[in-house]
Amino acid sequence: GTCECDVHSGVDGVTYYLGESCNQKIECPSNCNAEKGQGSCSLEAHGCVCEDGFHGPGCAEKTCPGSPVCSGRGVCEDGNCACAPEWEGEACNIKRCLGGCQSGFCNNGVCVC
Repeated sequence: GTCECDVHSGVDGVTYYLGESCNQKIECPSNCNAEKGQGSCSLEAHGCVCEDGFHGPGCAEKTCPGSPVCSGRGVCEDGNCACAPEWEGEACNIKRCLGGCQSGFCNNGVCVC
C-alpha cells in the first residue's frame, strides 16, 4: 500500500510529513509570514525561503545592513543596528569621534579643524 501523508496547519505554522512512511518532517513556522510577503514555505528547500530583508525561523526577523551584520560592530535589533559606542551609521561603519569635535568635523574617528 501507499501512505498518504498529513499536512498539519495550526497557529504555530505548517508542518508537512513526506516520504514512503511519512517520517520526513518539514516545518514552516508562522507559515513563513507569507501573508506579509516576508517568505514562503518550500518543500524543496525543506522549510522557509525568506524574501530579501528577512531571516530567521518563519522569516519573522528583519535583516540588518552590513556584511557581516552591522559590520561586526553592533547588534541587530529588529532591522536596525545598535552600534558599539565608537561606531555609528546605518551599518555601524562610520568611526565616531569620542568626545565630539568642538570646531571642525569628524572624519573616520579623527577631528579635522
